[in-house]
Amino acid sequence: MIPLLMALLVQDRPPDLDLQGGAAKCGSEIPWTESLEEAQARAKETGRPIAWWVTRVDGSTMDRIRVLDKYMLAGPFMMPRVVDLLRDRFVPLRLAADGSHREAYGIAPGAFIEPGLVFLDPDLKALHRADRLTTFSERPAHRSLQAKA
Repeated sequence: MIPLLMALLVQDRPPDLDLQGGAAKCGSEIPWTESLEEAQARAKETGRPIAWWVTRVDGSTMDRIRVLDKYMLAGPFMMPRVVDLLRDRFVPLRLAADGSHREAYGIAPGAFIEPGLVFLDPDLKALHRADRLTTFSERPAHRSLQAKA
């Protein structure tokens, strides 16, 4: 068994580019906005609340932000019920929180643990926060989204 494993590990084969390309598409079914201004304009236009995925909190000691980012994109943000709710009932926003968001939304290191969602109305008033999201099941993310839809 060990010789077979070693033979597979040392094979000189190029990486599977199709598989790598597929991984890059994770989360792409969701029409993410990338600025608060753009999300607010779309929210006012559609009357939908904003579901802000806080990808990072400025000053956080979280040491695996890139891992969580990829994990959320390949996990909850690929789960059909979560994708449908985000796409159909919200203006999805994917944005890191900087210092200007601390006072307005209470997003500060230790007070908000990534990954998390903040729900805003079209006037950018905070409606709800859900941090410490698990990436093992779509239930917590789906429940949070459904409660605010």
